[in-house]
Amino acid sequence: MQCREMVTKIVSSQPITLEEKNDALEVLLQRGPVTKALTIPLVWLRDHCRQPASYNQATNQRKSNATNLFECAEIDGMESVSITDGNKLAIRWKDGLQSQFHVSDIMECSELDRPPILSNYVKSWKQLSPDELPRINISGFSMKAFADLFLKYGMVIVDGVEANPHATEQFCRNIAPIHNTFFGSFWVFSNEKQEKGEEYHEDTAYGNESIGPHTDGTYFQQTPGIQVFHCLHVAECGGDTLLVDGLYCANQLKKGNPEAFRILTEHKIEHNYIEVGNGDAELYFISKEKTTIELDSNGNIVQIRSHFRFNPYDRAPFRILRGGNDSAFYARKALKFYRAYTAFSRICHLPENSTTISLRPGTVIFIDNFRILHSRTAFTV
Repeated sequence: MQCREMVTKIVSSQPITLEEKNDALEVLLQRGPVTKALTIPLVWLRDHCRQPASYNQATNQRKSNATNLFECAEIDGMESVSITDGNKLAIRWKDGLQSQFHVSDIMECSELDRPPILSNYVKSWKQLSPDELPRINISGFSMKAFADLFLKYGMVIVDGVEANPHATEQFCRNIAPIHNTFFGSFWVFSNEKQEKGEEYHEDTAYGNESIGPHTDGTYFQQTPGIQVFHCLHVAECGGDTLLVDGLYCANQLKKGNPEAFRILTEHKIEHNYIEVGNGDAELYFISKEKTTIELDSNGNIVQIRSHFRFNPYDRAPFRILRGGNDSAFYARKALKFYRAYTAFSRICHLPENSTTISLRPGTVIFIDNFRILHSRTAFTV
């Protein structure tokens, strides 16, 4: 049996009016037996011109400063537009520039027939059994296998790493550049009593009580994308790591409580980190307002880097209250947000929605901090 890939062809094009006369083209595309009309503003075509006068191929940057896009996107009429070889759209602009657009480039830059990333790459999961956990041994480590698993599950467990800080840091640097913050680029911490020096930070992670599902660094403007954990000393009792797929939980919220889902994708809140340092010095970080769940332009949960900023502990004061005639309106908005936030938190805290991992020396876990929520059970040493 012979398989042939269906090729998309440009059948015809004609000028149409969106806001001003003949400011767009209606292009008829045919793929196999299916024909679709695609409306393209002329300003979009000019903006996507890849001729040397418009685009720097060496740096992959546009040359236009975007001050005269509409003035440049003018043609004299349909005689300025032609179709060549059934797959190229050629345009002669009023200023003399000639552009050519291959149908594949137009398709690639549009949402037409674009497959959803979720179905191709990402596996949303409720709970993973020990056999389902994405694991790699360092002896047979492959960056491709690591990247595939990380993109699919939002986490990867790597076994066989030397159980010391230096080896762990070196391995992490082989994966990706380390994100430096006020914590340092790489640091070791425990729940043991410490003097308030450079290595001390006032955070619940330094205690031994349980911590619920959350993402880290929500108080940074540039939130760390990957969190790495390596347990160098095992607790006498407890201290298990619980992982929750925020993508799965958000989809559950969307199905069961669409209003709560909408609120968390629209209402922005702040997170902060406050710490009293040596003497009178204070450390204070606050992020600008961001939503708990981020959507793409089509209303879908952002997939490849599923943006969740969920940390009940590091939320800044909720500055929503207003005085005057609108006071009750904003108070009701606060009630709606709290109900939505609570609904999502309850889903994330359900035991059946979490996977428990007992980290041991030699086992390093990489977590997608934009998708996977992590928590820890209480422990004793």
